[in-house]
Amino acid sequence: MCFPKWHGTDNEGTLFAVYYEHLNEHALFNSREEAQEFLDFYRSFDWTETGDYVIAEICLPEELPNKTLQTDR
Repeated sequence: MCFPKWHGTDNEGTLFAVYYEHLNEHALFNSREEAQEFLDFYRSFDWTETGDYVIAEICLPEELPNKTLQTDR
């Protein structure tokens, strides 16, 4: 999860707090569903960037042989 420096988020800095709580020690969501939920919420505001967003899955090398990489495109 990241935010642009040029506009930030809400003035109080609490709008996305519930999503921050779901990040793991690497600042990543633990599932594609959590990432999609955040993205949907983020895009619901008129001040967010628009465009094509892609959710990427990041795996440890030992996890790759059993995985099929997915993209939304």
